[in-house]
Amino acid sequence: MRIAVNEEHNNVITEARVGFAGPQVILNTMCEANQSVYDTKCPSDFQCASYVHAHGQVGLGN
Repeated sequence: MRIAVNEEHNNVITEARVGFAGPQVILNTMCEANQSVYDTKCPSDFQCASYVHAHGQVGLGN
């Protein structure tokens, strides 16, 4: 993932994954390996740059 930080906001590449733990780690820890719980708690695109942008966490760059 490439991130550029400036004084106004953070920029990320649209297709980048944003997150410290991958989907399998979250499934096996937070959701105790229960796929239905994972599917309910975690939208399919929740670790994508476009998702975090839509939720006001980053600005998209080129």
